[in-house]
Amino acid sequence: MFEQIERLIETSGLEWTFLRPGMFAANALSWWAQQIRAGEVVRWPHLAAPTAPIDERDIAAVAVRALCEDGHAGAEYVLTGPQSLSQFEQVSTIGGVIGRSLRIEEISPDEARCELLRIGPLPAVNMLLQAWAAAIGQPAHVTSTVAGITGAPQRHSSNGRPITLKSSGVIAFNPIQTLYGVSVSGVASTVSASAVRSRVGRRLASWPLRGASQGWARIGPLGNNVLSG
Repeated sequence: MFEQIERLIETSGLEWTFLRPGMFAANALSWWAQQIRAGEVVRWPHLAAPTAPIDERDIAAVAVRALCEDGHAGAEYVLTGPQSLSQFEQVSTIGGVIGRSLRIEEISPDEARCELLRIGPLPAVNMLLQAWAAAIGQPAHVTSTVAGITGAPQRHSSNGRPITLKSSGVIAFNPIQTLYGVSVSGVASTVSASAVRSRVGRRLASWPLRGASQGWARIGPLGNNVLSG
């Protein structure tokens, strides 16, 4: 599906940039938060499966650079977090940060499938379980793209200077190694400043954006295309 969307964008005649983020860090809220709030036990499949969770603010920072700077047209950026961590290590880290000794128990894919159906359709859940199983035994792919583009650790401007949006272009988010990501649908002649401010990240709210007010983009979690500029 994503390949078809990208090919349509490539042949649109507009400038485009593809962002391909890996596992979102915020997935932890959907996957483990409820269990952690309820007690000391977290039950999860494929605990040895590694991923490199990326902070959603880093994805937003790269998106803003691609929208507001020259030099990104035709680029395809694979975005990951800075470290490969097994799912066991991720849950353990959360427990350490909140000061609790969590007991982490491995469950079978069949057991997990029932739990995961509350956050996604069966085909997506099956694909996710298969991806985790296949990932065991090798570290997750890690890139330095975010740091190279944004100059991290600085994530956003704090001096209040205006940001001028390029007059035309399409930015598309295509998640890899995960079924939960961000996508942009539709080919727009412009991307509105209001869409960037309200959809890309709350930290941009203080930026005095200026740019074209026409055109639209749709940005939101896969399967939930309710956000539109």
